[in-house]
Amino acid sequence: VHVHALPEGYQIQQYTIMGTLGFGGFGISYSALDNHLKRTVAIKEYLPEGAAVRDETSRVHPISTQHDGIYNWGLHRFLDEARLLRQFQHPNIVSVEDFFEANDTAYLVMNYIRGRSIQTDLDKGRKFSEKELKVILYQLLDALNCIHRDGLYHRDISPDNILLREEDDSPVLIDFGSARYEMRMQGTAQDEQDQGAAPTTIFKPGYSPVEQYEGTTQGPYTDIYALAASLYRIAFDVRPVDSLKRSGELRLTNSDPLIPAKQRGAGKFSANFLETIDVALRLDPSDRPQNISAWLEHLQDQV
Repeated sequence: VHVHALPEGYQIQQYTIMGTLGFGGFGISYSALDNHLKRTVAIKEYLPEGAAVRDETSRVHPISTQHDGIYNWGLHRFLDEARLLRQFQHPNIVSVEDFFEANDTAYLVMNYIRGRSIQTDLDKGRKFSEKELKVILYQLLDALNCIHRDGLYHRDISPDNILLREEDDSPVLIDFGSARYEMRMQGTAQDEQDQGAAPTTIFKPGYSPVEQYEGTTQGPYTDIYALAASLYRIAFDVRPVDSLKRSGELRLTNSDPLIPAKQRGAGKFSANFLETIDVALRLDPSDRPQNISAWLEHLQDQV
């Protein structure tokens, strides 16, 4: 249990905290009972690791005055994420049902998914067939296409952020805490510049493309890389070589240390499917499919 997690039985608005589901760089997730509707929900609390603590009154505050700006910037982004995600109704995206401010922080109330992460399945030794992977891939591509149309990028796709529902193994993309979207609201671009030092992303070795490390322009192709890296991990039971390491070794030795999917999966998966993974794992963002439609066309061309 996280040291700053709300205790079991804690009441916040109409919800009773039932337990901790997990925690990450941006906050803590709980299972909770909606006392009005008598059903289980998931609640995500904004409590950025290393920047905030909880006091004895349950209030959350920055760890020092030097962290005030970062904390408040992140809080606004957290609420922006909630407003944006609430617009999406897609079977493969976790749905935000409500959000509110309390305890000097903010909370997202989400649909509770009964299932487990793909990473959990992998840890238990599950092997996925090409057919199973394609079913998962097509559903996730449709979900990503939905959010990309509104300028939102997930930026943290990995096997532990893809849940599989208990009832039918359908995938659900969760944890948009690292999401970055094009700021289309007036004044937001300046706010971004003012808070340039704020921690806006979490790097996930093996899954984050090089543009996330370098802070260069990101787009749909950023999520495409991470999803392809996740497919690589699921298919071959090995995490891809990190993009930063790949980039460094390429500069030094002119050799990419990543073993291509077409080599790793030869004889186990179709050459067409493996090529689809490899084209999305190209280091240079401009060499990858630039959007979901382009990757889908490539995937369908390969069938």
